[in-house]
Amino acid sequence: MQKCGYSFLALLGTGFVYPSVYQETVEKAKSGELGDELKEFFETHPNGAINAETVLLRCKKCGALEEDKALDMYLPKKGKETDNESAAPLPRSIPEGYVLHKRYPHKCDRCCGEMENLGDMNKPIALKCPECGSKPQTEQTIDWN
Repeated sequence: MQKCGYSFLALLGTGFVYPSVYQETVEKAKSGELGDELKEFFETHPNGAINAETVLLRCKKCGALEEDKALDMYLPKKGKETDNESAAPLPRSIPEGYVLHKRYPHKCDRCCGEMENLGDMNKPIALKCPECGSKPQTEQTIDWN
C-alpha cells in the first residue's frame, strides 16, 4: 500500500487453465458479452483467434491501473487457414501461423481514456502510483511457465 492509501492487486497470466479460459472467453466474445467488436470479428473471421491472457493495463490519460484479458485479435497467416470454424486455443504466445489483426481498444473505467497493455509480465515496467505519483511497493510474482 502506498503512503497515500492506494493499493492494487493484479493476478496476471492464466497458467495451466489457459485452454478452458480461452474457450470460455471465445464463447463470450461470439455471444456479444464482450462487445460488438469481438462478436463481429468472429462473425467475419470464424478461424480468427484472440489472446485471452490476463494482462496489466494502464490508462494513458489518468494513469489508472486495471487487469483484463488482452483480447487482441489474430488471423491465420495465408496458407495456414483451416475449415475449422471454432477458434482453437492458443498457447501463451501466438503461434507462427497467426498474425496480429488488431489490438483490442481497452478503455479506462475511471476516465474512459485509452489503456495501454504493459506487456510481458517477465519484463520490468516503470510504474507510478496513479494517486500520488510515487514509486509503488510491489510484491513478488510467481511465474507458472
